[in-house]
Amino acid sequence: MSLPAPNLDDLRFQPDIVDEARRRIVRYCPEWTDYNISDPGITLIELFAWMTEMIVYRLNQVPDISFQKVLKLLRVCLLMSLKSFLPLIKI
Repeated sequence: MSLPAPNLDDLRFQPDIVDEARRRIVRYCPEWTDYNISDPGITLIELFAWMTEMIVYRLNQVPDISFQKVLKLLRVCLLMSLKSFLPLIKI
């Protein structure tokens, strides 16, 4: 049985990355008024959001050995797995 994989980052494409970038447009560039998909700026925002989502996905794919080494650095001891057994009783 492997350790449960930690979720290092839970950013999602539309509700987190793209919407946050659109909110920042209003603050940093108030003269930008076209927020449609056809606008090249929005297209670039969605492209970079997609690339960010791919990086977050790769970040969350931590191999078990790396996760175990991090736990070792934190001085968390893992217990060895033992075989389970059940004594059988004749009826």
